[in-house]
Amino acid sequence: KMSVLIAPNTPSLKAEREKSTKCMQELMRAVLRGPSKDVFKLSKPFKSSTCAAFNDRFTLSVQLGCGVAQWTLLLDGMRPESPPDVVFDETSEDFGAAINFGELKAIKTWDVTRQTALLELLLELHTAYLQYHHTRVQTFSDAQVRFELESIAALAPHAQMRFLNSKDLTVECVIPIYEGAQTAC
Repeated sequence: KMSVLIAPNTPSLKAEREKSTKCMQELMRAVLRGPSKDVFKLSKPFKSSTCAAFNDRFTLSVQLGCGVAQWTLLLDGMRPESPPDVVFDETSEDFGAAINFGELKAIKTWDVTRQTALLELLLELHTAYLQYHHTRVQTFSDAQVRFELESIAALAPHAQMRFLNSKDLTVECVIPIYEGAQTAC
């Protein structure tokens, strides 16, 4: 048997926890107040452990066309230098299975002290999600439907397309009328 004693409030540990908390606050601030504040919303914060120095679990609402995906953002309150994990909701599970999380640039270059690290990761995931759905839309077997969708993509490069229902092959297309336009659904 082995016993381990941990001094929970040693000065160095306390200073490290304060530094971690400050870094996490800066990461959250960049998401909540940054240029993509209308795309990402963080809610339902809680600590995964009583030992965690800060709230490290969040519901992440991601604006996708006219809908919103609810992903779960998992930070590590015990090891804040580790990149976060993201759990995708049931409408995004196919994307979650298709993406190689370890190959994302934001994961490879993760640095908790860089204030935009979390925002960069979320933007990269958002872009990959939209690209994934755009690629899936191209798989329609009906030539006329595929032509129409390709035409939309060519005429409106900022259009967002995503599958709403894989079984019925229902696709949502959101086309901005002008640059900077608010999406109306």
